[in-house]
Amino acid sequence: MMIRRELISWLKSGVREKTDYALKTRFPVFGKSYIFQKLWIKSFLFFRKNKTYSSEMKITVLHGAFLPVPAIRGGAIVKAWDALSQEFARFGNEVTQISRRCDGLASDEQIGKVRHLRVNGFETERNPILLKLKEFFYVLRVKRVLPPADILVTHAFWAPILLNKKKYGRIYVHVGRYPKGQFKFYSNASRFQVPTQAIAEA
Repeated sequence: MMIRRELISWLKSGVREKTDYALKTRFPVFGKSYIFQKLWIKSFLFFRKNKTYSSEMKITVLHGAFLPVPAIRGGAIVKAWDALSQEFARFGNEVTQISRRCDGLASDEQIGKVRHLRVNGFETERNPILLKLKEFFYVLRVKRVLPPADILVTHAFWAPILLNKKKYGRIYVHVGRYPKGQFKFYSNASRFQVPTQAIAEA
């Protein structure tokens, strides 16, 4: 409760220096990245509101079709949610991450307190239509292994459309890029999280 009250106070105050100092002190994994710090605060408050930190919940983090976790091929959003997953698990929640299987990574393994499930994905494409088509088939594959949960966090384009929130959990969509009209199809989503004001106003 103490951390929650402090986070709310910092968020309402709008004083960046306080937030920077506090998060670098309490959660040094985010270093100087202000976007990661804001992501942590907003995610913390959302999951705390849903009693994630007062009783154990099942949280699934579904990544996209093109990068594995851990982020051995890079990816800022992958790194951020990987770190957040460890924090959620540290507070007693049952956390599962699902990502692309490649580079010799196991299809099912435990890293720290987080379970990792991996399915075959794809190499990225320059053609946006082919990119979305590949991720469509990736999400269909994910459905075969996706566990029931209370919360489903995702930045996969098709997940809010193809996945049932009653079975897989309330859908928390991370919108890392400028939207392209997909929101009208995201009626299953319970919450959107954006890293910038420009995307929020899109």
